Amino acid sequence: MSPATPMEEAAGNLAKDHQSLELPDATATSSAQEQQHARKRLRDEVCQAPSPAVIGPPEVTVQFRWAVETFRRTDLVEGARVVYRSRGTVDGKGGLKLSYQETTAAWEVSSSSGGCLYRLPGNFASPADFVGSRSWQRSYGGECNLIVMQKVHVEEDSGWLEPGLLAFDRPY
Repeated sequence: MSPATPMEEAAGNLAKDHQSLELPDATATSSAQEQQHARKRLRDEVCQAPSPAVIGPPEVTVQFRWAVETFRRTDLVEGARVVYRSRGTVDGKGGLKLSYQETTAAWEVSSSSGGCLYRLPGNFASPADFVGSRSWQRSYGGECNLIVMQKVHVEEDSGWLEPGLLAFDRPY
């Protein structure tokens, strides 16, 4: 049996949480059909995959003083939280990692070669909980402000073009 992915683990935890929920008793519902409908609704809630907010956003962007890096969610889990990685080199090495470390009780930005670079103490469930400009500790001493941004996902494609950019609007 293959190890469970973070989505499967979260779904299992959600199912355990819902086991303690009680269905309405027969006096609260007027018929057996309503009771059956309530059971089906509860079963559907338990079987649904967890919302993206439980696992974290698919990607976050961190603005450092020297660059902007985009971190994408991976299937790896550390400290009961999903690990995020930035793009590395062609051979798959390098890049930065954003992960929660239980030993320091903090989210850390680290590199494969140099270890921890920046640390944000706190028991945040995902990067969505610390979006914005915050003071991070440098691993070698001091503090600096890093800005964590989350991309907003829109269901429908939307956007606009400036009027001067449309080719058919030009008089020539």
